[in-house]
Parts: sequence; structure tokens; C-alpha cells
Amino acid sequence: MIKVDNLKVKFNKDILKGISFSVDKGEMIVILGKSGSGKTTLLNALLGILKYQGTIKLDSKAQIVFQNPQESLDPTMSIGKQLEEVKKHFHSSVDINHLLEKFSLDKEVLNKKAKELSLGQAQRVQIIRALSANTEIILLDEGTSALDNISQKEILKHIDKINKEDKKTILFVTHNITIAKYLKARILLIEEGELVYDGKDLGAPELKMYIDAMVDNW
Repeated sequence: MIKVDNLKVKFNKDILKGISFSVDKGEMIVILGKSGSGKTTLLNALLGILKYQGTIKLDSKAQIVFQNPQESLDPTMSIGKQLEEVKKHFHSSVDINHLLEKFSLDKEVLNKKAKELSLGQAQRVQIIRALSANTEIILLDEGTSALDNISQKEILKHIDKINKEDKKTILFVTHNITIAKYLKARILLIEEGELVYDGKDLGAPELKMYIDAMVDNW
């Protein structure tokens, strides 16, 4: 479970302006918003890597999957070594081979380095790395934006399975309403540091305004 109450983050200006919400254990949430709205700042607050005011309560440690998969993996270390390091750090007994099979990756991936992987493979490895820690909460920061449409759909299918089959609590940050529709998850819409919508009604006025504004900017 995640519980956030009156969360505020300020740098040179107010980034998050008193956000409150809760996430049930095993629930998937899409955090939707334009660039600069405060989405990534929210994830960093949940990870405890920046100062904030308010209250954050997590029932498990969280792992994050970043936007740029190849840049987020250690370029000097084999994939297998990186996954084993995560397991060791978190005292995890997760079966890496089982995760590779689950994500349709050959065991040879373990001997490769990040630059030898396609973007789709690297993103799946990133997700496997997060799962290797065996934490209950997975955070994804624009987890598919660097991928082509085919790879994006494959990753979304895997994320949906992680939520439904493994009962992981998932927070997926995106600016893309299409991803929110695909995942059929509850949506938290953040605009200029404020939570302006919390729900699953894709026809909600707040979401329509967001979609219209994004179309105008494109």
C-alpha cells in the first residue's frame, strides 16, 4: 500500500503543491501529466531521494524503471552481473532464469552488455532488474516512451501481467493518454503540481481538457 498526504516539494518554485492519494496493495495507477507537471518529482519523493513536506507511507521498498533503458544500465558490467548485484543487495532469492523466460529473453542476454541490446530488450532487462529485488512496488517513469509501437505494446503487456499475476503495486508515469487507456487503470492527472483528477472515467471533463491541450501542442 502507498499513502501520500499533503505532499509538497519545492526547488526554486513549488513543484508539488499538496498532493494526497492512496494506492491499494496490488493496484496499478497511471500518473498522467505533461512534461514539467511534477510526475517524476513525485516518483523521486516516493523513492526518498529528495526532500519533501507532508507524509509518505509505503508498505514495501520500491524499485524504479527509467525512461532511457540503455542509459540506465551499467555499460561496463554484464547484464547477468547487474542482476546478481541487485539480488545480493536486496537479499532476494528470485529466479532470474524464470524472469528471462517470462519476458521472452534468451539466457544469452546475461552475458551481454547494455550496448549489445535493442531498446526493447534493454527495457525488459530494466523491468527484470526491478523485479530481481523482489519488492512489492514498481515505479515506471515514462517506461515505454523510448520504444517503437510494437516494442511498446509488448512492454505494456508484460507490465499488465506483472500487476495481475504477480500482484505487484505499479505506478506508471506517462504523458500519453493512450497508455492509460490500454492499461485500463486508475488515473491520477497532475497539472502544474496539483492533482486535478483521480479516477477511471476516461470521459471525465478533466481528461478531455488534458487531451485537447496536448493535441493543440502537437
